[in-house]
Amino acid sequence: MTQVSPSYYGKSVYSLACGIADFLGVRRDCLSKIDINGKRIVLVVLDGAGCNILKYAGILDKFQAECVTTVFPSSTSTVITTLFTATTPGEHGVLGYNNYVKVLGSVVNPLRFSTPYSPGRDSLKDYVEFSRVFPSVKSYLTEISKDKKTAEVVPLGIEQTEFTLATHGRTSVTRTYLNVWDAYQEASRVLSEDYDFVYLYV
Repeated sequence: MTQVSPSYYGKSVYSLACGIADFLGVRRDCLSKIDINGKRIVLVVLDGAGCNILKYAGILDKFQAECVTTVFPSSTSTVITTLFTATTPGEHGVLGYNNYVKVLGSVVNPLRFSTPYSPGRDSLKDYVEFSRVFPSVKSYLTEISKDKKTAEVVPLGIEQTEFTLATHGRTSVTRTYLNVWDAYQEASRVLSEDYDFVYLYV
């Protein structure tokens, strides 16, 4: 097995994010950008399904897709933040599953917006805003023009979390699902409508 490093100057999750932001009319000062043409974008994130798994399953050949590198660290919180800010992890500051946050003097899990020893989600929101803990997380979805229609399809229970609201929760429409079949049904409904950008997280 060969080691693959993030390629911020090539095709990566970061350059894809920069391309999506540009497609939606938001300018970012990016190191690289994947140019995106067409009428709309459908971004499907299959969490944990790397390129090797998709190659083995024959999915890449079926859809004429290609692999891009991820970011480092390649944890869900870092990747999702990069995808919706079009900035590198060093710029947005979400550096993995747990982050030491100087302003709190504590370790914080960005996805749960809680300390590692706190039960449940968003245990910090009554004490401090997400934007104060992670001030560089600025979603390009908050900057798109009103004429752009956006939608997301996400698991039930994460649609109103602090992390979601800070990254991708500012879409025009949010649909939720309970299982993979439900996700397929909701995504099909959304795709039958006229959205400029659709995000599906599975």
